[in-house]
Amino acid sequence: MAFTKRPNIAGQRPAFQLAGFALAWIAGIALAAMSGSPPQPSPASALAHSFSAERAMADVEAIAARPHPTGSPEIELVRRRLVARMQALGLSPQRRASVGVTENKHFPDLAIAGRVQNIVGELPGTDPTLPAVLVMAHYDSAPHSPGAGDDAAGIAAALEIARALKADEPHRRTVIFLFTDGEEPGLLGSSAFFQVDPSRKRVGVVVNLEARGDSGRTAMFQTSAQGGGLVAMLQKHARAPSADSFASWLYERMPNDTDLTSAFKSGLPGMNFAFAGHQIAYHTPISTPERLNRGSLQHMGDQVLPVVRAMADAPALPVSAPDRVYSDVFGLKLVSYPPWGGWMLAIGLAAAALILAALAVRRDLATPGQLASGAGVLLALLFAAALALRLDGRLLTALLGAGASPHALIGQFELLLGGGVLLLSGIGLLVLPAAANGWWRAAAYAFLAVGLICSLLGGIDPPGAGMAISGALLCAAVLRRPNTLWGLWTGGLLLAAALALCLQFAVPKGAHLLTWPLLAMVAACAIAMTKPPAGRPALELLAIGALGALAFGLLASQAYGFFTATGPVAPLVLTPFATLAALALLPLVWRWDGAPVGGSILLVAGMGLLAVAGVRGSRPSPQAPHMVEAFYVADLDKGRAWRASASPDLGAWTSAALSLDGDFPRRGRLEPFLSEPLWLAAARPVAFAAPPITLETSGEALLLRTRAVNQGRFMRLMLKPSAEMKGLSIGGLPVRAALPAGVWSQVTFHAPAEGDVVLELPKPAGAGVLEIWVAEVRDGWPKGREPAPRPSGVEPFRRADTTWIVTRRKFDWK
Repeated sequence: MAFTKRPNIAGQRPAFQLAGFALAWIAGIALAAMSGSPPQPSPASALAHSFSAERAMADVEAIAARPHPTGSPEIELVRRRLVARMQALGLSPQRRASVGVTENKHFPDLAIAGRVQNIVGELPGTDPTLPAVLVMAHYDSAPHSPGAGDDAAGIAAALEIARALKADEPHRRTVIFLFTDGEEPGLLGSSAFFQVDPSRKRVGVVVNLEARGDSGRTAMFQTSAQGGGLVAMLQKHARAPSADSFASWLYERMPNDTDLTSAFKSGLPGMNFAFAGHQIAYHTPISTPERLNRGSLQHMGDQVLPVVRAMADAPALPVSAPDRVYSDVFGLKLVSYPPWGGWMLAIGLAAAALILAALAVRRDLATPGQLASGAGVLLALLFAAALALRLDGRLLTALLGAGASPHALIGQFELLLGGGVLLLSGIGLLVLPAAANGWWRAAAYAFLAVGLICSLLGGIDPPGAGMAISGALLCAAVLRRPNTLWGLWTGGLLLAAALALCLQFAVPKGAHLLTWPLLAMVAACAIAMTKPPAGRPALELLAIGALGALAFGLLASQAYGFFTATGPVAPLVLTPFATLAALALLPLVWRWDGAPVGGSILLVAGMGLLAVAGVRGSRPSPQAPHMVEAFYVADLDKGRAWRASASPDLGAWTSAALSLDGDFPRRGRLEPFLSEPLWLAAARPVAFAAPPITLETSGEALLLRTRAVNQGRFMRLMLKPSAEMKGLSIGGLPVRAALPAGVWSQVTFHAPAEGDVVLELPKPAGAGVLEIWVAEVRDGWPKGREPAPRPSGVEPFRRADTTWIVTRRKFDWK
């Protein structure tokens, strides 16, 4: 059935519009790809005062040669390398040993502590009385990960920045380079520096370098409160800056922290930079120098070096200034304005959409009912996109298995993204003919059928069923009569503008995600309502197509950023962007009779790519490995041992590793120190030295002492007093939280091998009892108890290949 023939923009033939749609779609995808692509790395022969990723890679290769977590022997090798490099650069490095203590409500620990060695060097300025600029990165890695991205790249970038600054010194201000230890366990090094290091008093601003993957553009993703001055400096000096105020707003509300958090707690301003592409490399063994995208490293330097240089030469550092709304446009230019500018744009957008809707009614292009129907179609499209992605997730789960690691999906990023784009494009081309021709029954049945399929894939699916029923009812309400282009276009714009105004109320830093592309759409609609010059309708189509491509490109680039951060495991993040993208391209496909067929082809192609991603994700490979966990637990007091894993489902290798001593894995817990559900299989006990535990009275306090005696990388202490204890301190540093009575509390201490671990506990009034469990955790399996080597494409993760040596004591106090 063909589209109902209704007036078209500029009277263009459908073939011309289809060509315009194809060009706009391709242009939008190209703009999004450009906005997500890092620059080419500068060669080692680049000018001395410029940043070269090729020069910096020598440090990445040395630092990320092997995993080097805090408390491991390998991290000492990295320290020596860094000290030597900083000496060669004339930074006069110092190793500063201290104890760091952090408290984080998102962690199960009451407190995390450890012995750390920060490395501090500096490039002296001509005026040492001025507050210094601090460039910070951490040199420890996650266990099992060489850490080429997180954070060898940050260290290497900082060293290359130091070299470039030295090449054109002198600078007005001193630049301090802080390389922290213990970031991965819990910001231990940065906490120690900003709490007790004497150099902290000289710092005026902090620039932190991080990573959450090994590819992609580097973004300035967080600023301190009242950071308008910092954004202005980035806007003025950085080369091809990448930043977004909504990303900063969102990050502040997520359970994530970096070393910059410690600086913020001490009242210092600062900025956070990181790249986050190819997240399968985040904290995994494949984060190697060979896989690191050198363009990502280059982009970090291109932004940070000129900003740090400008700060070092500035007579005054950026002062506290009101926050701004900001975002880069396709990675080319950073646009920023004060919050009131966002209000002007949102109100202007809403007024323009209202005027266009009124004009459509006045010129008999649409009725008020068709405007309402157009708004409803936009909502139906939103439900359709969400339900299609829900089906995608159910299909992938069925192909991968319910207990599959998220890494199985993250490793198929390109296939998932390509499949999602085709799938959503197909959904848009199928919904539009239904709206134009009033095919409400077909649309409603399609919703219900997809909802049913979601429940057939893995059991009853309440979210999918809810989306299906809501979408079907909406179709029955808004698709009963054929609509016009103007009814859909202006009605959809009116609803989208209202949503943008609501977003401006709720999140002023994020409303630009809607207002910017919608302004381009409103401009296109205004042009279409204007009678074109006689004989020149092609110019109108060109202008509408260009504005559609601009709006689509803005939405696609935003969608790519969100999908990079969360999409493989949360594909619904694409839904709002896909819905608005359909509105942007609507006038270019309005009278294409082949839309149903083309949409079906794209839909099938998208589902096919997603199915391929699921099949490939179920088959581990060196490029997209499966992460497994198996470790050994020895209970010295009971003379028992287990092989354990917290993986939801046991694969072939993990099952064999746990069954090595003849027992079959079964579900259980090892409380109190491992309270999560585990797979446990009895293992042959191995003799270990028991970590000593003593409790002595010192005035009004109780001193708890223990130490690692098995080369442990960290120790976990579980404490349960019979009375509440307020005023705990670790290594002389206070802990705000109290030890509650009758409840197990967890304290983790990293790098314990250099001496006693001492907790000072306030002694409650009267007599009481303190129960203590200590687990010393060392790397490696007991000798002779190692499982078979992992096959290609299977890599260790989290607690894999560790041995937990557990003992317990019970003390009375009077």
